[in-house]
Amino acid sequence: MSTMVEGLNTQDVFHVTELFLLSDAIQAKALFGLPDRSLYGMMDRNYLDEAKAKIQEKGILDEAGHLTDGGYLIIKSIEEYAASRKYVQINNLMIAFSELEEDMCIVLTEIEPQEYYILRVIDKYLVMKELFDHLAIVKREPLADETEFVLKKARNRERRSFLDKDIPDNALSLEVYSIEKNEKSAWLCFVEEDKLYSVSVEDESYYRASQYWLMKELFDSLEIPYGAGEQNV
Repeated sequence: MSTMVEGLNTQDVFHVTELFLLSDAIQAKALFGLPDRSLYGMMDRNYLDEAKAKIQEKGILDEAGHLTDGGYLIIKSIEEYAASRKYVQINNLMIAFSELEEDMCIVLTEIEPQEYYILRVIDKYLVMKELFDHLAIVKREPLADETEFVLKKARNRERRSFLDKDIPDNALSLEVYSIEKNEKSAWLCFVEEDKLYSVSVEDESYYRASQYWLMKELFDSLEIPYGAGEQNV
C-alpha cells in the first residue's frame, strides 16, 4: 500500500526524532501523521542530542547550532505543514496545503513505519501524477457497467466474502481531515475480480465503486478541478 517517491535524496530523509527537534523550533507540539513523541523520551532520554547531530550533518544547523539558509527553508516547510487547514493521507503520503502558494503541498512520505520520512514541497498536480504512475488502482480501466452508477451498496454476499480476507496489496487508503470544519472522512479502496470496491471506515459500509468516483475523491481531496487535473496527469 506504499507510494513510491522519485529521485530519492538522502538529505531529504529524516528520522522521526529529527522531525521532533525541527518542530520544536516552531513550537509545534505535534505533526500530523507522526507517532507520539513522548514514547521516544521514555525509551531514550538522549534522543534529541542524537537528532541534533544528524541535523548538523545535513547542514541544517551549523556547528554553533544556528540555522543555515537551507535549514531556514526546511523550518518554513515544517511550519507550513504544522499550520495546514487540512490534511490528506493517501497510503503512506501525509499531505498538507500551502497558504502561500495555492498549487503547492508539503508532503511527508513514510518510508519506514514510524521511523523514517521524506519531506518535500511539491506541486499538487505532481502528487496526483505520482499516484497515477505508481498505483495500479488509480490507473485501472473502468468496467463497462461503471457508467451506470457512481457508488452503490455492495451485495450482502460480496460483503461477507470480504470479511474473512486480508487487505489486498492493491488497496488505497484515503483519509481527509479538515481542521477548519473539524471533519474527517476515511475510505479503503481495493480491486477484487476486476471490480472496484470501497469501504467507509467510519461505519464499515461496503460499496461497489466506479472509477469516476475514486478519481473524483482523489482530485477533490487535493483540491484539483477534476477536468483540469486529468490533463496534467
